[in-house]
Amino acid sequence: MKKRILPFALIALLGLSAGCLKSKQEDATPVVQPQGTFSGQFTRYHYNRINNSVDSLKISLSLLLSSSNFSVGGDTTKHAGSHGTFQYDNTYLTFADNTVPATNTTPVTLLPKIHLIGSYVYAYDGITLQLRASNDTLIYYYNLKKSN
Repeated sequence: MKKRILPFALIALLGLSAGCLKSKQEDATPVVQPQGTFSGQFTRYHYNRINNSVDSLKISLSLLLSSSNFSVGGDTTKHAGSHGTFQYDNTYLTFADNTVPATNTTPVTLLPKIHLIGSYVYAYDGITLQLRASNDTLIYYYNLKKSN
């Protein structure tokens, strides 16, 4: 009796394990590249550990994204008007700001003005582009709408 059940048990086990194998399927939703002119609000939230409070800064900005280049304009009193290159995937937009010298040893968060540099988690629906980056005391949030 055991000899008759064993082949069927092995076949059943192989069938069940085949269902667990991952198939190499491409993502059905292609990543849409953010491209065009965007304008809206930049907000910086800063947590002050000394007095346990949060201060914020809000300014209007414009962002031009071409195939692989970017430039920032608008209110540049607190945020640097800058330009450079960017890359994207389905989670991050990563900016390389050409206005920050490669020899700069100052942390980006200590520069006199805020720069669009580094990796930002983003959401883009074809009209609204939202970028967010944070560390232990800062949150940078861009809420922009496509204007062309």
